[in-house]
Amino acid sequence: MFKISVTGLTDLLEKITKSFFKQDSYQRELSEKLKAIRNASTRFAELAQLCSYREIATTRLEIQEHQRLSKKAYEQIFQGFEEAKTQSLKQNQVLGQIGNKFINETEATQQMMRIMALRVMELEAAVTRFAEKPPSTQHLVQQG
Repeated sequence: MFKISVTGLTDLLEKITKSFFKQDSYQRELSEKLKAIRNASTRFAELAQLCSYREIATTRLEIQEHQRLSKKAYEQIFQGFEEAKTQSLKQNQVLGQIGNKFINETEATQQMMRIMALRVMELEAAVTRFAEKPPSTQHLVQQG
């Protein structure tokens, strides 16, 4: 069968021992590397979470600022409309007053024209009556 010498056996034990220690050392290195990867992964996840929180906070602030600016713009536009409405109402009142004054003056002018027309008619009637009188009466009136 197999003949193994003491030296051969010693060499074999030495190789096995070295191999065992190398494997143990390799396993420790591998465990340390896995632990380092896990730590780096945990730190990365924490940093990613912090970045996410920061972005959420920044976005929230931007939305609030946008809402503030939007509300301010709405108020300015609304104020502009209110001012235009007030101006329009004032102008309508002034135009209404001018229109009423014009109507009143027109009515007064028409009334004066009616009165003048009546006077003209009265004068025409008087002239006609005077012209229709006999000449002797006219002469007496003229001398009189």
